Amino acid sequence: MWGMDLLGPFPMASGQRRFVIVAIDYFTKWTEGESLATITSAKCEDFFWKNVVCRFGVPRALVIDNGKQFDNNNFRTFCTNLAIDLRFTSVAHPQSNGQTENMNRSILQGLKKKLDEAKGAWVDELPKVLWAYRTTPHSVTEETPFFLFYRTEALLPVEIRVSTIRALHFNEQNILPEQSIHRALCPSRAPSLDTTFCLNRMTAEHSAQAECQILGVSTNMQE
Repeated sequence: MWGMDLLGPFPMASGQRRFVIVAIDYFTKWTEGESLATITSAKCEDFFWKNVVCRFGVPRALVIDNGKQFDNNNFRTFCTNLAIDLRFTSVAHPQSNGQTENMNRSILQGLKKKLDEAKGAWVDELPKVLWAYRTTPHSVTEETPFFLFYRTEALLPVEIRVSTIRALHFNEQNILPEQSIHRALCPSRAPSLDTTFCLNRMTAEHSAQAECQILGVSTNMQE
């Protein structure tokens, strides 16, 4: 299951880009994003097709808000043709959306904050911000989204510059055997790959924070 949302407007960038469309995988917290000049329904469909369906397959469900870019016949038909269960969140009562939506909302808030800080250079910063999220352990899964998708950690640029042991001894032919050995020697990481385990962690965390007020990222934008 994926969630999709819109961020902005940001300062005008090249190509008159002012907005960012973001998709988040609910299990791994993997995040995809793209800068846009306009946020029409067609743009949303194109982004979802290229960045989610063509890379990760068709999700069973898509959680979105009630913005007109999503809540229209064209987008509904697009999802129906792919047999995607389209689920709309409640803007008036965000607590009713479930703990996963609230956690994804916090990711969006952090993403928007970092892009706001970049000011006019936010388009150039977007890939770096997404990369940072993908290679940083999440509080719920205790793993990086990159590891949960590829069963190995990403080799970071800093590891090349300082010549770490992992970089010096990297061998493509050893990737699969190393993954098997890693899972055998580090069984504590195995539960993070189990969906039930992650859902239980999210439920427990949500219960502990049930009284907290969830602040949403504004998506009150015009096409």
